[in-house]
Amino acid sequence: MANALRCELERAGHEIVSIDGLRSMSPRFDRLLRSVYRFQLEHAPWSYELLFRLVDLTPIACLIRLLSGLLFGRRLQRIIERERPDIVVSTYPLVTATLGWLRLTGRLATPAVAVISDYGVHKLWVAPGIDRHLVLSAASARAVQRAGSNSACVIRPPLAPAFAALPPERAAARRALGIPEAAFVALVTGGAWGVGALAETVDLAVSAGAFAVVVTGRNTRLRARLERRFHRCPNALILSWVNDMPQLMAAADCLIQNAGGVTCLEAMAVGRPIIIYRPIPGHGRLNARFMEQVGVARRARDADELHEMLRAMASGTLRLSAPCFESDMSASAAILSTEPLPAARSGRASPSRSLPRLLPVAASLAAAALWITLSPGALAMTGRTLRLPMTDHTPAAGEEALVVIATDPLVAGALQSQIEAWHVPATLLVDAAGARGLHPTAEISFGVVERSGQRHLVSPWRRRQAVRRAVSELEKGAGASPVYFLPSPGSRDRPNLTALMVAPIHTRILVMTHSEPESRPAGVIVLDTSSMTPDEAQSRLQQILSESQSRGLRWVPLNEVSS
Repeated sequence: MANALRCELERAGHEIVSIDGLRSMSPRFDRLLRSVYRFQLEHAPWSYELLFRLVDLTPIACLIRLLSGLLFGRRLQRIIERERPDIVVSTYPLVTATLGWLRLTGRLATPAVAVISDYGVHKLWVAPGIDRHLVLSAASARAVQRAGSNSACVIRPPLAPAFAALPPERAAARRALGIPEAAFVALVTGGAWGVGALAETVDLAVSAGAFAVVVTGRNTRLRARLERRFHRCPNALILSWVNDMPQLMAAADCLIQNAGGVTCLEAMAVGRPIIIYRPIPGHGRLNARFMEQVGVARRARDADELHEMLRAMASGTLRLSAPCFESDMSASAAILSTEPLPAARSGRASPSRSLPRLLPVAASLAAAALWITLSPGALAMTGRTLRLPMTDHTPAAGEEALVVIATDPLVAGALQSQIEAWHVPATLLVDAAGARGLHPTAEISFGVVERSGQRHLVSPWRRRQAVRRAVSELEKGAGASPVYFLPSPGSRDRPNLTALMVAPIHTRILVMTHSEPESRPAGVIVLDTSSMTPDEAQSRLQQILSESQSRGLRWVPLNEVSS
């Protein structure tokens, strides 16, 4: 977005000085922030969602704005005084927060503009003191107002110069990429880092009759994994980082995205329908909500809905309308017409007076974070509040779901064959050892279980390494990614939030107690075969299946009895 804005202003005849604001304010903090952000998205998405929601609370957003001003304001002020611009434009939230603080405290006389390139608006992206916030829709402008500023202006977003030219012809673009001219093409992207459920999305697109083009960005490991998985599939094209997005957009019939952002704006510029599926935590889910509300994207709530939507589009029975921008005002015109807000107050905040007032707030936040992390009750409460991926069973009369735990490869293989013979929609949970006995199947959903006997005081990093090994073995053996995660079955305590630190990405955490077959209620039946031989495990499973059949109960998938 920053490069596109620079190009737009330069084409209008203005001299631009482009600076990485966060890196200039603090190179170490910039590296730390980027590293933590990527780690959260790839390994602990729940933590990013939690942080995103917390920072959206007004007191915490105000605290961060104040801290950014006190810690980085002087450095940013020196840079601005050195360059002596007519106006300052920010495209990054913490830079926006620091600029707002400088304007509010009278340290900066130069007008400041903030560009919000997402449809969703977070409180930290809005800063009192900023003279104008540039947004993408009227709904975004109302969100800016709710966040405490009346300076929102709806614009047509700046895009790369290549999108200003006529797009390539569809037929020529497809020939260049080796895509069948008559195919229905779904373009799947996950940002520069290739995050999100891209493999699942490609699976759904191909099975729905579409030709899937997936862009993995700079995620070389993901590209290698997808190439191994789809190397025999003629309807999937795996790409890494691409420099010619206009060509990809011209070849595509629709875009499937999980975060919003610039790629969606580029799709809108060339009239491609947008489908949001499995949005990433934080800004991805916020964008999905706003884009659906505004009407520029369709949201697929689950795999079945996405599959049906793509099947209907590929067959021609469903046609999604092309989204369009709400305003024709360019970003450069909005920037150049910015009127400074009324004079900021001249009093300057003193760090020596401000910091003591922050200590009680910081202590309260630290105490809350410790309780959330270690309290077993906090897992369920926080999960409901933030809609984190957890599953707790609710028994339903006349229906049962079967969950089988297997940590031995011979047991896992024998039970898988037995479950397939009975055609039961069971869930099979395995560790790394158990996963080695599996084979590919479409009848069973899989999950990962922590090895029996592990306790919560074991290092979360060691636990996570063990879980990642199990995921890898599961993908090799069964050819499937885990849907569920059962933490520490050897512990009699209900899991706390540390379970979310080790859970595989895009899995649902199972929160349940074991029920003995002899006294089980209708609902979820958990058969733990960790200490059984293959013959013992098959005998026990045979007993459970036979008893349920004689009682006239119906077996259903786990997700049909979970809440």
